[in-house]
Amino acid sequence: MIRTKQYRRSFMILGALLVLVVSGCAFGNFGKTVQGGYGIDEPSGIIGNDKSSVLTTLGVPDSMIIVNDTEYWAYRNKSGWFVMLVGVTKEKDLVIEFKGNKVVSANLVAKGTSIGILAAQGTVAN
Repeated sequence: MIRTKQYRRSFMILGALLVLVVSGCAFGNFGKTVQGGYGIDEPSGIIGNDKSSVLTTLGVPDSMIIVNDTEYWAYRNKSGWFVMLVGVTKEKDLVIEFKGNKVVSANLVAKGTSIGILAAQGTVAN
């Protein structure tokens, strides 16, 4: 009789702990993700566009650099997934080069991939 009460109490405590752990966690994707994985792709058809078209498509860049007559716009991209308390983040920067008002090149620069344990969504790679 006493053992049954101890087992029942132990199971109730373990169940409550499990509910607390799972309720504070989540499952999902974030950033520019694709079904079944994660990836960041270069926007198609951007070469030859003007600055206003790029601003309309991608929004305001995260950083801008002007060197002589060449202007570089950089967009920071982060995507990944997380399950419970474990997450993976992939980070790439999109760098667009302008000569005058036209896009002459657009390149993705890999910033790395990281894995985090006990990390919240999107905070894995910094």
